[in-house]
Amino acid sequence: MHLAANGVGEWSETGVYPKNAIMPIYVGIIHDKADTGIGLQVYSDDRSRDDASPDIRVQVRIRGDQSALPAGIGPTTADRIFTILHDQQHLTLNNHTAVLLCRRHLRAPEERDDTGRWTRADSYTFTTNPGG
Repeated sequence: MHLAANGVGEWSETGVYPKNAIMPIYVGIIHDKADTGIGLQVYSDDRSRDDASPDIRVQVRIRGDQSALPAGIGPTTADRIFTILHDQQHLTLNNHTAVLLCRRHLRAPEERDDTGRWTRADSYTFTTNPGG
């Protein structure tokens, strides 16, 4: 997983994490019982501009507290994700997908979820070249 390889979050192929995992990465929603985590959810596959290079929109939801590293979401995890992804060109993700350009197009405010945990959901557009 690209984020974990760059020092943000922990990745498990099985999606099962030990109780002491600091910032587990989930494909889809963050597990309800996890107090911290990064959820990656694809919500759009737009091929209207170019069938060969679709724009894939991904919501990156971070759950944590507002403290310092490693689990803080304010100036730490979400901003580190921004540094790793925003304006990056010609990168290859772990599933061998070629990304021509990645841009954050929405930065949401930090807010509390229904259980009082802090969350932030930013959205990124990955312009990909699946055959590239």
